[in-house]
Amino acid sequence: ICAERVALGAFVTAGERDLRVVAVAAADGRDALPCGLCLQALSEFGDPDVVAQVGGELRVLRLHDLLTAPFTLSAPPRASRPAPSARASWPCSGARTWASPRW
Repeated sequence: ICAERVALGAFVTAGERDLRVVAVAAADGRDALPCGLCLQALSEFGDPDVVAQVGGELRVLRLHDLLTAPFTLSAPPRASRPAPSARASWPCSGARTWASPRW
């Protein structure tokens, strides 16, 4: 799991929901941008600024400029909606992970 999603987990666990800025950095100083899965997870909190090193320079980018077509939970028009199934009822955006303990 990437650092961005770990940070999002800590953010939510702390009771926060209003994400405005995310800073991304590599320990060795290389350029670093969030991966596609992290961009999708970040998009579930709106359109925060992403501060990252790109081309050797520190830049502030809008999330929507990095992820131009995020998955959403909006349903298609009723006429084209598929038949319900057990999996269709789960609110999954593709960026969330469910885990259950093994007893």
